[in-house]
Amino acid sequence: MGFETLKQDLLAILEEEADAFHRMLDLLKEQQRALVQNDVAAIQANVERQQQMAEAVGLIEARRVQATRGIGQRFGLGEEALTVSRLCDFYEGEDMDRARTLRETLLDLHAAIRQTNRNNALLIRHAVRYVDRTLQLLKGGDGTNRVYHRSGVTEGISPALRAAVNRVA
Repeated sequence: MGFETLKQDLLAILEEEADAFHRMLDLLKEQQRALVQNDVAAIQANVERQQQMAEAVGLIEARRVQATRGIGQRFGLGEEALTVSRLCDFYEGEDMDRARTLRETLLDLHAAIRQTNRNNALLIRHAVRYVDRTLQLLKGGDGTNRVYHRSGVTEGISPALRAAVNRVA
């Protein structure tokens, strides 16, 4: 494969990767809406689509790695030197502009995906805490395992003793 063909293939792969990350970001935002609405079916369907998208991104990434290695070998560069910024130097004119724009787009998408993932994880943690708290209340307490004495002082008790107290009551 010629060097020019390899460079053009890499640009096409980077565009495909950016498109895939756009779709992944859309899925994460959709997941966020489903989490807020507590729509379990939508969350499950979304997770399945995210897994499919992650597999597709893995295949695109493998092609990108292969193309960048080909370019790196042409110039005797090791893999650690094969950043998108460095690869932009191998392009000229419109292709250089296209490569730099793709680099910026990919960086922006990665940042947006990380932030949306953090937000979704926070929503999930809050939901789990809410469920745990509700279960504690349904079991007959707030989970602190404390008992009041006639003096008004509280004292902690073990979960085993608490269960015994609840059975007697």
